[in-house]
Amino acid sequence: MANWNKVIAIDLTGVVLTNKVAVAQMVKQGNGSVINMSSILGVVGAAKSQAYSAAKAGVANYTKSQAVTYAKQGIRFNSVAPGYVATPLLKTLPKEVTDLMVDKMPIGRLAQPAEIANVIAFVASDEASFVTGATINVDGGYTAL
Repeated sequence: MANWNKVIAIDLTGVVLTNKVAVAQMVKQGNGSVINMSSILGVVGAAKSQAYSAAKAGVANYTKSQAVTYAKQGIRFNSVAPGYVATPLLKTLPKEVTDLMVDKMPIGRLAQPAEIANVIAFVASDEASFVTGATINVDGGYTAL
C-alpha cells in the first residue's frame, strides 16, 4: 500500500496541487492554458502498473473536469498522454525490455522527447485556442490497437 500511496501522491495529487496554484494566477489574468501529463498507461493500463495507470487515468479525467469548470473563465485544460519515449531512464533498461516497447508501437520506434514537446507547445499555443478537455495520445499508434 505504501507504493500505491506514493505513486498517487506524486502522479495525481501533485498535478492537482500544481493546478491549484496555476489556476489562481490564471483566474486573476483571465486566461491561460494548462497541459497536464497523463500517459498511455492511463488509457490502456499495464500489468504491474496499477497505481501508475490509475493515477494517469485520474490525471486525464481531472483535466476534463477542470476544462469544464474553467472554460468560461478563458482557461483551457488538456492532457498529453505520451507513449514510450527514448529518455535517459529507458537507456538504463535492458535492451530486451526496450525492444518489447518498440514491438508494441505500430510506428516501430520510440518517440523522441522533442516529438512530445512539439505537441505540448501546439496545445499551449493560440493555434489550439478551441482545444480544451482533450487528452492527446502521442504514442505512435499504441492506443489505436
